[in-house]
Parts: sequence; C-alpha cells; structure tokens
Amino acid sequence: MYKNREKEKTKRKQKALNITAILLACVCIYSVTRLILDEMQYRQGRGSYEDLNQYMTVRQDGEPDDQENDIDISGLDGDMSEVEIGKYIRLQELGANFSALRSINGDVVGWIEIPGTELNYPVVQCSNNDYYLNHLFTEEYNICGCPFLDYRNPDSFDSRNNVIYGHRMNDGSMFTCIQNYSS
Repeated sequence: MYKNREKEKTKRKQKALNITAILLACVCIYSVTRLILDEMQYRQGRGSYEDLNQYMTVRQDGEPDDQENDIDISGLDGDMSEVEIGKYIRLQELGANFSALRSINGDVVGWIEIPGTELNYPVVQCSNNDYYLNHLFTEEYNICGCPFLDYRNPDSFDSRNNVIYGHRMNDGSMFTCIQNYSS
C-alpha cells in the first residue's frame, strides 16, 4: 500500500514535469517565432524607407538641391487646393519630389531628417493618431509605423508647436537617435 502511494506520487510528479516541459517548449517556440516575425517586419520597414529616399535629393553640403532656384510645378494637378499647393512647394524647396510621394501616399505633409543619423523619413498626417502607429508610408501594415504629424496640428506646420510622432525602434532606426541627440 505504501509503495502504491509512492508510485502514484511519482507518476503525478512526472506528469507535472511533462506538462511544464511542454508549456516551456511552447513558450520558447512562440518567443522565437515572434522574434523572427518582428525582425522580418523591421527589414520590410527599413527597405520601404530606403526606397523612399530616392524621392528626396539633398546635396552633400546638407542644403536642398536647388541649382535653378525654380520650383517645378509640373507635378501640380488642377484639383489641388491651396493647402496642397503650399505643401507641394514646401516639399519641392526641401528637394522632395512631392508628386511622386503624393502618388504613393496622399497623406504626406513633409520630410524629417537629422543629418548624420538614421532619422530620414517622410511625415504623414491623417484624421487620427492611431493609423500610422502600425502602417508604413506605403500604407502596408507593419509594426515600424511611419512618422506622423498630430492630427490636431495644421498640415501647413504653421502652429507654434508641431508634434511629430514616431517609434524608437530596437534596431536603431526611426527616432532612436533622439535619445542621444544632445551628445
């Protein structure tokens, strides 16, 4: 009788150990899968934003490429409002090909860059502050998101304070450089 109790107790311990091992294996598999999926989204985000750099032409000295000092208005379409024309001209002054950016995403309102850092991205704005938290400039779902202007700020950047949101990414991209900006 005493041996049966010991055997039963040993079986329960073994069963508990097996269940714990299975649970730990599931947690490990989930964690590794999550890390792989996140890294894939980071790569997709980096590639997407690297592709967009072709629409921003800046001279080596850091000043916008304005050799002719003329704004190219060939990209203007007749249905653009004054605000959209203003955005177009401002982005042209910065060296951005606004019509190409606008054809990819009509929410584009500017470009943010800090020379010598990874911070070099288009800025968008929509009717809320949630959408671009997890959507790229190309509007694909992605955890990297896209820098965006607060929906309450005018898209003309005429406000005294313009709030631009973006992620501090674990891979060093987006706004990660801001934490070391003063150094």
